[in-house]
Amino acid sequence: MEYLEDIGLLKMDFLGLKNLTMISSITKMIGHDVLKNIDLNDPRVYELFINVKTDGIFQFETPAMKSLLSKLKPRSFNDLIAAVALGRPGPKEHVPSFIKRRNGEEKVSYIHPDLESILHDTYGILIYQEQIIAILVKIAGYSLAEADLIRRAVSKKKESVLISEKEKFTSRAIAKGYEKDVAVAIYELIVKFASYGFNKSHSVAYALIAYQMAYLKTYYPAHFFTQLLNDGDTKKNTYYLAYLKSKKIKFYKPSINNSNADYYIEDNKLY
Repeated sequence: MEYLEDIGLLKMDFLGLKNLTMISSITKMIGHDVLKNIDLNDPRVYELFINVKTDGIFQFETPAMKSLLSKLKPRSFNDLIAAVALGRPGPKEHVPSFIKRRNGEEKVSYIHPDLESILHDTYGILIYQEQIIAILVKIAGYSLAEADLIRRAVSKKKESVLISEKEKFTSRAIAKGYEKDVAVAIYELIVKFASYGFNKSHSVAYALIAYQMAYLKTYYPAHFFTQLLNDGDTKKNTYYLAYLKSKKIKFYKPSINNSNADYYIEDNKLY
């Protein structure tokens, strides 16, 4: 892909998610679009995340993410967005500090007060690529286009670009009135971020899909688990069927007259 970009060709990544198909299938099974105007601050939905009942929930069913949820105990959509980014392989070292700061157990600090407006929502910790752009613009007067090129270099871990840019950033920051040691410390923070950066727009989209699935699991569990049964991961079918049984869903064995290719719910009965 780098060779294509170097000669000026446009490279695109198209990400297909089966979870979008699953959400669509569940709403069709219910009979109407129950997700159209859902409240993103529904306490019952957050109970599911707080209690780590996230089997079948996009991005939140791995052991690592369940461990993060058990400590973070998300109470808002912003918490879910941060959790998606913090759950990536790179930022593990920042997770304990993020949780302590969020819970008021550790003081939130900034290299310079001007960073507070950019890092306030993440308790002084650099988590998102968009924060890099904002820092470059605010501290060193970069244009948004220039800042995005550095953001790309950071996300692609292009060390040669990051090293050569250090002097430019430092001199521009000094010209704007910042002390040299402050400018260097801020740039080193950006370079350190190169190992794990994630873009917030991606986190928001993923968090929304996860929240929609959690909403369906909370309010339409029979339809949610029926679709999981249709998902093809037969190793988990015993668990899904046991859950439906606990919800007093009546089962029917395969029938020539009533069965389809997939599982389906009708009148609170599973066919």
